[in-house]
Amino acid sequence: MNPIRLIAKGTAQHINPASIGRATSGEGITAALAAGMCAGMPRDWWLAARLKWADDWSGIKDLELYLWISAVDIAIEKGWKVPKGREYLRKMARLAIFEMAAPMQFKQENGIDCDAGRAEFLGMDKSRYSRVWGERYEMVKRALDTMTSDAFQYLLQNSLDISATAS
Repeated sequence: MNPIRLIAKGTAQHINPASIGRATSGEGITAALAAGMCAGMPRDWWLAARLKWADDWSGIKDLELYLWISAVDIAIEKGWKVPKGREYLRKMARLAIFEMAAPMQFKQENGIDCDAGRAEFLGMDKSRYSRVWGERYEMVKRALDTMTSDAFQYLLQNSLDISATAS
């Protein structure tokens, strides 16, 4: 099962054809089958999967909200002190989404320091980011990775369920 193909077929929005992979099962995946396999998936997983595997940006605002709420939950659980007037948690959610959608733009290459760019995006100096917020940002980024991983596991389980009933 190719999640790119499945998510693309299950997405109502226009999808960039270059982002759609080929089915790996040897059989074509119909839009109805894709919709059935995605039915019941939590919305945050669905939005993250659509962005990652189908290059579908139509749900970006909702995804940012879901991830921002996750970041706030993490901050409360870990007891982070967020300076008043700063939108560090929301900006971390936005940055994690951009990094997932365009990972090549955030790779460390040719001496370019990604931490400096992240710190600038969040509105802080690099030393503060490195000392305090870098590890916190990675936790928020992992929350987004978990959403896409959970979506993939959901699709895989539904694929196995459908395969078992088809036999």
